[in-house]
Amino acid sequence: MNEKRTLEQVLNKLDVEFNEETISLLLNYQELVMKWNKSYNLTATRDPAEFFTRHLIDSICLTPHIIGENIIDVGSGSGLPGIPLAILLPQKKISLLDSNGKKARFLTQVKIDLGLKNVTVIHSRVEKFQEHTYDGLVTRAFSSIEETLSLLEHLRSPKGVYYLMKGNLLTQELQSLPAKFQSISSKLENEFSNESFLVEISSKDVPKMSRSH
Repeated sequence: MNEKRTLEQVLNKLDVEFNEETISLLLNYQELVMKWNKSYNLTATRDPAEFFTRHLIDSICLTPHIIGENIIDVGSGSGLPGIPLAILLPQKKISLLDSNGKKARFLTQVKIDLGLKNVTVIHSRVEKFQEHTYDGLVTRAFSSIEETLSLLEHLRSPKGVYYLMKGNLLTQELQSLPAKFQSISSKLENEFSNESFLVEISSKDVPKMSRSH
């Protein structure tokens, strides 16, 4: 697979702006994950080709859905989806929160190596981090919807939107949403995966959330 060409095709299909530097940053990020993974155990995926299609492309596909200017990726781990979002949305402020010290150090190194001035790395447990609220709260394979809303509620601004990336959609989870919330569910446009879903959740007084719907 020609990864550069594939990225260009995916970004064009998503109607996301990019240039040669954007592509280089995304591929350099993947190289950093694969390099550091040998000693830091960042991801169970050891094969670069699988990481590219299963993780990097998946995260890129979230980009058109994001609204708001101040975004936090909770449980960022190896930086997915936060680092790709920071690369593709340089005008937005992206915070990466993780409680694991090694992963936080890796994220800090990625920020330095890639020159991502719009990134802030936060080493903390989510329930202990109380300093800011955010327009967008992103998680990927984090927890149940109910537990995620409970853990992240203190980080959400009044008009904030949750972006929950899920490997599968459980109807009963959505049916148990508190009455104050509205949700939109969709399949992410990752042609390499049939298990890439997005649930967007906000208060009912927030206008319909994603511009891609």
